[in-house]
Amino acid sequence: MKKVMILILLAVLSQWSFADIVTGLILNSDDTPDAGTVVYDLTGKRLEVYNNKIMMAQNLQRAISNFDGKFAFKKMKPGKRLILARDMQNNCSISTHNIEYGSSIDIAFRKPARLTGTFLAGDKPIADTEVNAILMSPYLNFRYYHQAVTDSKGRFKFKRLMPGKYQINVVADVPQVGCCFRTVTVKQTEVDLKAGGSDLPYLAGKVIDRNEKGLHGVWVSLFAKDTKKISVTQSSAFSAVTDRDGNYTIYDIPPGDYSVQCFRRLAENNASRVMNETRSLTIPKEEGKRTKNTLDITIDKEQFLPLRVGQLAPAIGSGGEGIFDLKANHGKIVVLHFYASWCKPCIKSMGDFDKLQMAFGDEVVVLGISLDESVEAFNAFIVKNPGNHQHLYGGPWKKSKSAKAYRVINIPTSVIIGPNGRIIQLDLFGKTLTKFIRSELSRKK
Repeated sequence: MKKVMILILLAVLSQWSFADIVTGLILNSDDTPDAGTVVYDLTGKRLEVYNNKIMMAQNLQRAISNFDGKFAFKKMKPGKRLILARDMQNNCSISTHNIEYGSSIDIAFRKPARLTGTFLAGDKPIADTEVNAILMSPYLNFRYYHQAVTDSKGRFKFKRLMPGKYQINVVADVPQVGCCFRTVTVKQTEVDLKAGGSDLPYLAGKVIDRNEKGLHGVWVSLFAKDTKKISVTQSSAFSAVTDRDGNYTIYDIPPGDYSVQCFRRLAENNASRVMNETRSLTIPKEEGKRTKNTLDITIDKEQFLPLRVGQLAPAIGSGGEGIFDLKANHGKIVVLHFYASWCKPCIKSMGDFDKLQMAFGDEVVVLGISLDESVEAFNAFIVKNPGNHQHLYGGPWKKSKSAKAYRVINIPTSVIIGPNGRIIQLDLFGKTLTKFIRSELSRKK
């Protein structure tokens, strides 16, 4: 039987800081009492409800209605209280109430809502994909959400939602359509939502290397430049991953200006070694049918890969940067470390490089290359931290020719160059670096 239940909460307050007792009554729409409804006082506590089931409750004060529909809280503080009621059919209702001396509160259970929808990429239905409906609750301590899975036709269904405003989140390894984050308000009626498959423009293209070979597994993402028109949450859903030939397609993109980011991890054992390129794109506004926009991207993949052990070390410094003559140091081991004065891990490692220079003397040359934004910042740092190994200014990181030649993608980075001018190791620090240098010098003897 479809029913509307009324929860009548009567507050009987004493002259003390606690109400002696807060009582209530749960009624069906035909005025018969309803037993077994759990009433929670969420004030200052956390509660998580998933598919109308309690997943996490943090020491909540609660009461259960008896066969007469009555319940009671003891020692509830007067003031603003957050109350959740959940009946035996798992229908939920949440609201806030000011409990004052002599007041009574009515809370109405509304008929649960139904939300159905279709998830599409262009005209293609997407099956076996998780879809979340998350209540956009103003209460930070209360999380209420439902989950469904799309069928072979891309359809999903939520049967018993508490009426309210929801964020619809399509859960995929990579959010490949602009519909992945939507909001919808559901009431006591059925709502049908179309996720994707709109007449908005779409973007297609290919990501290739400089040899025109398609790059597989590149995550192509669009980020709106005007976040007033397109929210950050919404724009983060415009993305796709390239296939084995480097092709990608992103659907349902609102017109506007975007930054296009291409990202791919290049080494399984090094999370910092990634390929990251950015382009700009404008999606024009055109009326009518879905319009295609094309953006092919060529990326020099090699610049993101580390230098190879055994290759000749590139020249250091040019075009306004400090210059270091590698040829003049042939016969010695040269240790380069790239850093910036604002980088805490770099500063922490600085003393180790001083110790390294002191330990091995003229057999080793240690050179710090600063990637600070200005030569003034570099000079100020050296005045305060002179140390006992050489330094030079390599120019701002993004413009530094030395950083580009040595493919520096994070700092601190170290490069060890052998007596013959070839690279013998990368990214060693501290005791590990000292042990390696000692081993190389013993081989030399």
